[in-house]
Amino acid sequence: MAKRVEPLNLFWFEEPVNPQKFVLETKAITESTPKTTAGGESIFGREGFAQLIQEKALDILMPDVKHCGGILELKYISAMAETAGLQVAPHNPSGPIATAASVQAVATIPNFTILELAHGEVPWRNNIITPQEEFVDGYAIVSDRPGLGFQLNLNEVAKHT
Repeated sequence: MAKRVEPLNLFWFEEPVNPQKFVLETKAITESTPKTTAGGESIFGREGFAQLIQEKALDILMPDVKHCGGILELKYISAMAETAGLQVAPHNPSGPIATAASVQAVATIPNFTILELAHGEVPWRNNIITPQEEFVDGYAIVSDRPGLGFQLNLNEVAKHT
């Protein structure tokens, strides 16, 4: 499949097999294609990523702040990846809370590539936090406010739970 999609000029080839369960197979796929490979969106913790990093089985790791163990664990995983010469592109098809946590983390990660983002999937997304998320020319603005940089609008959240 990696060979078949090469002409499509994809940004990356993502998880053709479960990278945690099939580390050596993932590495073989990465070595078989000139395309960038990425994965790891549902892996938990440094120990979950350790063999992938050691084997350099992927070009880009995709830890998800919600699944990998939080902001600090995402930073640890990224530091391990940096030591191995690998890039990090956190998985984040999520709401504004996970996005804010991811943005705060990636602002401090030197081997950060790109942040996956789902925005506009529901019309009320911007109503559940104050201030609203801010994007300029495709870039998320890193808040300088305390915490994640916003207040949760609990009344609006209650309408959708």
